[in-house]
Amino acid sequence: MSVAGGLGLSDGNIGSIYVDGSFTCSGEGSVTYPSADLADISNLVIDNGCNFSITGALNIPTLTASVGPSTAATLNFINAATISALVVNNGSTVNVNSQLTTGTDVTLSGASTIRTASGVAAVISVTNIYVNSGSSLSATGKGFAPGGGTGAGVSGQSGGGAGYGGAGASAASGEAGGIAYFAPGTLTEPTALGSGGGAGSGTSGGAGGGAIKIIASGLVSVSGTIDANGADSNTAAGGGTGGGGSGGSIWIISSVLAGNGSILANGGLAGIYIPGGPYRGGGGSGGRIALESTTNNFTGSTSVQGGVGYLTGSSGSVYKNGEFSCSAAGSVTYSAADFPSLNNLVVDNGCSMTITGGLNLPGLTITVGPTAASTLRFSDSATISSLIVDNGSTVHVNSALTTGGNITVAGVSTINTTAGVPAAVSVSNFNLNAGSKLSGLGMGSAAGAGTGAGATSTSGGGGGYGGIGGSGNGGTGGISYLEPGTLTQPIALGSGGGAGSGGSGAAGGGAIKVVASGTITIDGTIDTNGADSASSGGGGTGGGGSGGSIWITASVLAGAGTIKADGGTAGIYTPGGPYRGGGGAGGRISLSYQTKTFSGSISVMGGIGLNNGGTGTSSAAQSGVYLSSVLDFGTATLAYQTLSYTKTTPGTTAVSVDVRTGNSPAPDGTWTSWATFASGDSLAVFTGNRYLQYRATLSTSDANKPTLDSITINAPACYSTGSYYYVKTTAANKFLSARSNTVSNVAITSSVPGSTALKALVSFDGGTTWKKHNSSSWVDAAGGVSTIGTTGNTMAELISGLNGYTFGASEPTVDFAFGLESDSCSATPSVTELRFDY
Repeated sequence: MSVAGGLGLSDGNIGSIYVDGSFTCSGEGSVTYPSADLADISNLVIDNGCNFSITGALNIPTLTASVGPSTAATLNFINAATISALVVNNGSTVNVNSQLTTGTDVTLSGASTIRTASGVAAVISVTNIYVNSGSSLSATGKGFAPGGGTGAGVSGQSGGGAGYGGAGASAASGEAGGIAYFAPGTLTEPTALGSGGGAGSGTSGGAGGGAIKIIASGLVSVSGTIDANGADSNTAAGGGTGGGGSGGSIWIISSVLAGNGSILANGGLAGIYIPGGPYRGGGGSGGRIALESTTNNFTGSTSVQGGVGYLTGSSGSVYKNGEFSCSAAGSVTYSAADFPSLNNLVVDNGCSMTITGGLNLPGLTITVGPTAASTLRFSDSATISSLIVDNGSTVHVNSALTTGGNITVAGVSTINTTAGVPAAVSVSNFNLNAGSKLSGLGMGSAAGAGTGAGATSTSGGGGGYGGIGGSGNGGTGGISYLEPGTLTQPIALGSGGGAGSGGSGAAGGGAIKVVASGTITIDGTIDTNGADSASSGGGGTGGGGSGGSIWITASVLAGAGTIKADGGTAGIYTPGGPYRGGGGAGGRISLSYQTKTFSGSISVMGGIGLNNGGTGTSSAAQSGVYLSSVLDFGTATLAYQTLSYTKTTPGTTAVSVDVRTGNSPAPDGTWTSWATFASGDSLAVFTGNRYLQYRATLSTSDANKPTLDSITINAPACYSTGSYYYVKTTAANKFLSARSNTVSNVAITSSVPGSTALKALVSFDGGTTWKKHNSSSWVDAAGGVSTIGTTGNTMAELISGLNGYTFGASEPTVDFAFGLESDSCSATPSVTELRFDY
């Protein structure tokens, strides 16, 4: 045993021993070594209070480091480190910087900690890492300094909370919270540092959470804690408090993820202003967590909650193996372009998520509120696989919601339409459970607007649509109208009531179209009622809005719920007298189905007012659906023109035609959604798709029967028809007129694919006249080669006509014209060989 030469220690309280490549630092005190001095070490033991620092990049792939095998100690990697293994125990601490790589394992036990450096994203690469119960891998408060970073809160009397995974919260004195952001990194690959909270007049803000990335070829076991929380700001007694820091980033990539611990990137709290009053800062937002593993056995918790302050910061985001979730209270906004190819999106525990831009992820299942009421808002159209809404949650749709699978609305939840925008929902099966709603209440034209708007006067007229709006005191009710839409295909928005002298009118009902290829079960309520106007004590009230439109088409219509498009009620003039507005008219409802077991109620009542609104219209029609085969137009470059069809629709019958297209031979998730077209409408929107399918729906509510008489998809020809090509006799091959020439053994090698044709004519006089064989003799072809497509012989007819034919002295040559025709964009006919004996 010897004291290591060149490794002497200046502090007499610290002992060091070097034995056969093993170096031990044991005892209270601090010591620093450059990495080059440790080049020959295979085992490093830091124990009994030693605080050991290594400067410079350490690269000893065979080195095993053990920290605190007996009692707590500290190891500081000032720069990147590559070693074989790391064991940390007994309340010890290891501080890492930028990168820690081990060829085997990292193990934390006995309430020990690995902590990242401030302002530096840490990458830890291992075979296996064990964060045992009570121990932690921590980047809390190691992000941007207070007031720093892309999402820094605003400083002032009190500080705004920082943003990252969501927006930071505003402070009591109005200072704004910081913005949400991604870069560097993405939703599924988060690497950014959390930002710092804004300063208050009494304390600074909290620092943001740091960034941890773990890459494990084997196991990541988390029975303790991995955290990148934002730091809290301090309490203040003499000024406003700062805002909380935002949570940072945790990104774990492993073969197996296991354990029952916690993975946290929560926002920091804003300190409390002790004297009380409006001087508390805003809470920091949650950060971002991404967990990618081949096998996920992790049963612990993940959390990205916003920090508490004067207002609470927004929640952050969690991504797990194709599932993205927002599972904490607070508001977050994402662009559709932000989302990768997700399988599942979960919005839960009070999260309020907005998705901007059109969302097109046909394989995505969205679940809103699986545990507690939450909100999802689409600001544009959405195409997904399926949607589940539960536990009092709300989904706001805009224009179109298309699902290849099912929609289920349960637990007193609601799907709402957007004001002023008709909504079209396309689905396989729609399940609207008891107590839940699909609602366009008051989502039509604004007060005083729309084709059937009520007039403004002392008291306003009710809006009209399916009927005439009720008149108020001086304010006439709005007119009844159809367009856009028809009685059996209603799509118009309801109109607003007119204003009275004491208040405005109410908005009309929205427009909802639901198309289900399977079953629509309505045990809850579908409504597009007009809104009610407010009561007034100081002037005449406004008119109620008219009901809107509901158009439902399904294979099976079932349930015992309610479908209504009632007019809105006019507010009461509380002093009494004739100053109440008119009621809104009822709207329009049309139901089309092949099978009906629905036993619920349908209502288009006019709203109550000084004069009640008129009743709207409703129709129920049994329908039949014809689904065409898939039409192959041969190429994706085809430029579609128009759809043309003729129909006969006596009485109350109706015919509608839907079209969809794609580039796979059978309809799948890549195809376009069904879209309805009138005869003469352009199909140019489908250009770029090779395959097309149409669907005709024929419906009736009386004894009459509709018919679809013809249908044509107009598109330009892909190959010019009637083209002809010559095969002529050369001078060397002329028949000798002095002898007889009888043809035999005629053989023609040709190809005639489907949707193509091959025709031929023959000339025996050098091309002056062209002939066809009529099964007994050669006759002149009217029009010559210009009519080859209609007058020419098939190859079989040509062979039959030539075999046994004898050329006379006036017929020294034989010439052929071949006509090639095709209605296919990918196939043409051909002739590769013509031979005969003479």
